[in-house]
Amino acid sequence: MRWVIAFIVTANCVLAAPPLAPRKANHWPAQVFAPYVDTTLWPPFDFAGASKQHGIKFYTLAFVVAKGPNNPAPSWGGYHLVSKRWMLPEINAIRAGGGEVRVSFGGATGTGLASACKTPAQLQATYQAVINTYGLTHIDFDVEGHWLAETKSIERRSRAIVGLQAQARRSKRTLKVWYTLPVLPSGLTREGAGVLRSALRHRVDIAGVNIMAMNYGKAQAPKPTTHMGAYTIQAATSLHAQLKMLHREAGVQKTDAQLWAMVGLTPMLGHNDVKPETFTLGNAREVIAFARQKKIGLLSCWSANRDRPLAKPSANWASPKHTGIKQEVFGFSKIFRAYGGE
Repeated sequence: MRWVIAFIVTANCVLAAPPLAPRKANHWPAQVFAPYVDTTLWPPFDFAGASKQHGIKFYTLAFVVAKGPNNPAPSWGGYHLVSKRWMLPEINAIRAGGGEVRVSFGGATGTGLASACKTPAQLQATYQAVINTYGLTHIDFDVEGHWLAETKSIERRSRAIVGLQAQARRSKRTLKVWYTLPVLPSGLTREGAGVLRSALRHRVDIAGVNIMAMNYGKAQAPKPTTHMGAYTIQAATSLHAQLKMLHREAGVQKTDAQLWAMVGLTPMLGHNDVKPETFTLGNAREVIAFARQKKIGLLSCWSANRDRPLAKPSANWASPKHTGIKQEVFGFSKIFRAYGGE
């Protein structure tokens, strides 16, 4: 059980305590390390231990999707309803320790809310319910797989986000919107760029674009065991050029520094899904040096759950619970956590 409900006993009845409320959100640094956490993976991620023992303060929580194809109720991974305030005790504890979270909608599996909700108004209201439940100031939209080509949900999402941002401005609240998209060393795919074109066409204020620097394939990554850091840096440089082009197309002027601040990098630690791609600790050092040089907005990884060595022999090349390589527990986070500041 994730929290204890206190009861007030009177002479004639038992009254439940008020529902748990979100603590006020903390400030996000201009540059930050915020690893992904797969919230539905078992055993549950130890946020308290990661924060207190390993200094991780900021997190990207994955993923909020529809409860089912015909059920647009927002849930964590299709399992735990947001309306039940699942994850709120953990989020409040992170905030109490000076940290903060952003929630990521979408991901590779399940039904995205942009598909399950049939109108922009319904979708906006659903997103807003999640924002309100957790008191969020930063949200992320992870668009991948066949959803990259699903035009109706892309357009519906863009219109809903514009509505969210307008509502936030009226309420004088902070709401930063990021996108997470697949990438090659040469940059965003045509479909990924199309997601951003839709957003900019509808006048979404994009805070940043986080790229999944992983699973490139042999043609794009001919040196997959040694050069994954270099491919990540190449992908980031390509993204920067694309962001400049896309904003210019939309009539929005951004300086180079502003565009670098919009760049987010998420490598897959250790073994990637595509054999034999392997992101090493040495690659991590290359990437953080680049991030510092360019002052990118976000450094992340997939995932904090995996940031540990292989405990026993496994037939799985890419496990959700370890990197598959020799390292200490939170070895990658020990390198990346030094990124950030005010």
